[in-house]
Amino acid sequence: MNTLSKISPMMCLICAALTSNAFAQDSKTLLFADNQMDEVQSVLENEQKRMSLTEQDWKSYGERLTEALESENAGVQQSALRLAAYYGDRLQMGRRAAISAVRLYRDDRDPKVRQMAVVALARINHPWGIDFLTRSLEFEDSTDIERTIRHALQEQETKN
Repeated sequence: MNTLSKISPMMCLICAALTSNAFAQDSKTLLFADNQMDEVQSVLENEQKRMSLTEQDWKSYGERLTEALESENAGVQQSALRLAAYYGDRLQMGRRAAISAVRLYRDDRDPKVRQMAVVALARINHPWGIDFLTRSLEFEDSTDIERTIRHALQEQETKN
C-alpha cells in the first residue's frame, strides 16, 4: 500500500486548503482559499463531534485500559500507561488500575516508564494510588522521578 492511499480524505481537504492559501495571489484566489478554510473548519468540527465519547464509552475505555495494564506484554502495558496519563481525568479507572500502575512504577527498570506510571497514577486519581505516591516520595532515588511525583502531588492538591 502506498503512502498516498493512507491519507484520509479530511487530511487531503486540509492540505488542499493550506496549499491554495499559501499560493493565493489575487483577491479572487484569496476569497476561494478563505472559503476552503471555512470548509476545513467545518469538517474538523464535525469530526470532533463524531469522535466525542459518552460517559459509558469512557467507562468502557477505562475498563479496557485496566485490562491492558494487567497484561504480561510490556508494550501493551506502556501503551495503556500512556493513554491513562493522557485521558486519565476522563476515564473511570479504579483500584485495579492504580495497583497495576504502581507495579510498573515500582518494578520497571526503565526510568521513563516509571515516570510515565507516576503521571498515569496522578491522572487516574485513585486515593490509594495518590497515597502510595505520597508515601514513596521520600524513598525515591531518581531526582527526575521525585520531581515528577512532587509535581503530580502538587497538581492533585490544587484540584482538590
